[in-house]
Amino acid sequence: MTDGDDEREAQPQDAVTRPGAAANAEASVVAVPSPAPAGPLVEWKTGSEMAPLPGVLAVPRSARTRAWVAIALLLACAVVWAVAVVVVDLGAFALFDRAATGQLGMVEADAFDSQAATIAAVSVGLEVLTAIAFLAWLSRVVENVPRTGAGPTKRTPRGAIGWWFVPFANFVVPYQIVAETNRKLARATARRSLTILLAAWWVFWVLGGVIGRLLRMRRMPDDLPGLREIVGQSLAADVFVLAAAVLAVAVVARIQSMEDERIAAGDRPATNVEAAPG
Repeated sequence: MTDGDDEREAQPQDAVTRPGAAANAEASVVAVPSPAPAGPLVEWKTGSEMAPLPGVLAVPRSARTRAWVAIALLLACAVVWAVAVVVVDLGAFALFDRAATGQLGMVEADAFDSQAATIAAVSVGLEVLTAIAFLAWLSRVVENVPRTGAGPTKRTPRGAIGWWFVPFANFVVPYQIVAETNRKLARATARRSLTILLAAWWVFWVLGGVIGRLLRMRRMPDDLPGLREIVGQSLAADVFVLAAAVLAVAVVARIQSMEDERIAAGDRPATNVEAAPG
């Protein structure tokens, strides 16, 4: 027996018998040893590509921290929108009444405009931060659904973010993503699905967003009746998004609670996940 024969016999059996082991050696990041450790083996399938490679251990990463950040920012938005309803919307009606009777002075009007501009700036900043936090949370939860053995999802974690920015589709698809996540986790944890809560949250959110966009497209009227109409519509939009923010807090908290329960269970089977592109 030659030295080369001894070296071949010394090679691990898995490397010899496993098909394509040499070709995939460089592409593999975390190879599952034999015997495989406990945990799901997740195979994300997008079109004809696989990522990660079969046999890569996919352990769920908790989204709890992201959930609490999103909840805190949603509550902050709710507070700011409540202030906007009371100070800006209802305050504007009081201002119009004073203007109609000739009691409104320029100093008072300028102070109101400055106050409204400050509230609007704070609101926009919080909305951006809240959107980032919420989408980061949703992406992680969608990623964890198959990894906790709750079943495959139709959308990928990236799709859970991207579909919010697709015109017209963002009226439907984001809701479907959240609803599917809720449904699969509820079934896996034997809890009641949040169908009514989700529907109410989405209806309020869409109504508030649509009314707000239509208002920004309108030309500001010069007469008091026209201004009253604009402020009335703004009040409706603010009330809708305020209600949506409060309901979103409940949605995030409940879905995160179900995910935590699945992660804590730890009895997840191996799962092959087929996800449509996006």
